[in-house]
Amino acid sequence: MVNVSSQAGSFFQTDAELAKEKEKQAKYNYTLGDAIQLSTKALALKVVQDGKYAFVAESGSVAKRINLETGKVTKVFKGHTGPVTSVALSHQGEYLWTGSWDKTIKKWDAKTGECVATLQGHSDFVKCLLVIGNCLYSGSSDAHIRQWSLESHECLATLKQHSRGVEALAVSNDGLFLYSGSSDRSILRWNLQSLQVEKSSLGHDTNVTCIHVSDDDELWSGSADKTAKRWNVETGVVDTTLTHTDRVKSLL
Repeated sequence: MVNVSSQAGSFFQTDAELAKEKEKQAKYNYTLGDAIQLSTKALALKVVQDGKYAFVAESGSVAKRINLETGKVTKVFKGHTGPVTSVALSHQGEYLWTGSWDKTIKKWDAKTGECVATLQGHSDFVKCLLVIGNCLYSGSSDAHIRQWSLESHECLATLKQHSRGVEALAVSNDGLFLYSGSSDRSILRWNLQSLQVEKSSLGHDTNVTCIHVSDDDELWSGSADKTAKRWNVETGVVDTTLTHTDRVKSLL
């Protein structure tokens, strides 16, 4: 019989897998490259203040603020009951927002670490968060995107066009369009005034894991199919494909 770990940071891992991971960790040299070692797996990262600080979402059900100059944890945001998958900041960094496998979104005072609000509405894991203007957008494994008021915390709209989980969100540089990537392989472009889909693009063989809008307003996507693709935002057609040796998890 296979024993499955009950540790908070080790969901769905067997004892054998944990032992193998421990052996693997012992081989790492954390003295190279000014590495910062975390207690559990990092699932999301946001660097702020010109690279001085980073907010990290961890599988151990916490988020942390780390001083990148010293490598020290300066604040721990603890309150979720499942892995923290996503982080976002609002009001010039005054508030931190976190999404979790526990299906909730939490708002934190970024300075004190106090949880000031918990948003509920998704019926499955919250996978991604994005602040645009006065609203927070959340994507979930329940295949929905929700639009929330940053002030009242009210859910203003629920968007459903994907057939599977929403894995990533990005906004155009002019703030007019929201892009969403999904495990249904599609990327949708939403008009943020009408909240309607204007374009649907297919090109990946499997899950879209991340999307990024460059400074030149180019749309890039990464996938579990081991490719990164650049899209023509007007036609929705891929014009560049880069191949990797493993799944693409992030773009910058």
